Amino acid sequence: LGDAYGGGGSGGGGAAARGHFNKPMADSDSSVPLTSAAKHKVAVGGGGGADGGEQAYAAVLDWARELKLCTKLHALDPRNFHCWSYRRYVLAHHAAWSARDELAYTTSLVERNFSNYSAWHQRSLLLLAERRTHSAAAVRAELVTLRNAMWTDARDQSVWIYHRWLLACAAEHLAARDARTLVADEFDELLSFAQALDA
Repeated sequence: LGDAYGGGGSGGGGAAARGHFNKPMADSDSSVPLTSAAKHKVAVGGGGGADGGEQAYAAVLDWARELKLCTKLHALDPRNFHCWSYRRYVLAHHAAWSARDELAYTTSLVERNFSNYSAWHQRSLLLLAERRTHSAAAVRAELVTLRNAMWTDARDQSVWIYHRWLLACAAEHLAARDARTLVADEFDELLSFAQALDA
């Protein structure tokens, strides 16, 4: 990830300070700090660095096998916080798995269940890691995914939390003119969406 953050974040109502949206969506498991890792991998930080025993443990693990285990566990419970935390730890060591691979994985999960807040949270980490919130085209592509979710269930809170986070990132990271155009266009889309729901 680009900037390390403490994971506790502000997940609920009230205005956020400027700079908050350089962080991912607040994780439901606030006890697990998230930290930077090589090649934009999403990692779980241990707080004080790994000791010799942890390094020895990490050296003998089959990371591809561990990742498959996480995927199997998510098939049973896609919102399991413990599994998501361990998955980030695995991704910090699994060099063959890219941020693009993980983005495709989160896409498959949210398309299966748009209510999966944990998958949206993981996606927010990846977008920041890949600096996609600095690209108007990438943000617009995310908004298309979100509108599909909105049409499925307009009352789903996970979708609207991610939507608010994404627009705030766009306002923070894009050039002022691009941000104004994007937000104005999205306002028109939401207005049309609301009118269609009322029809």
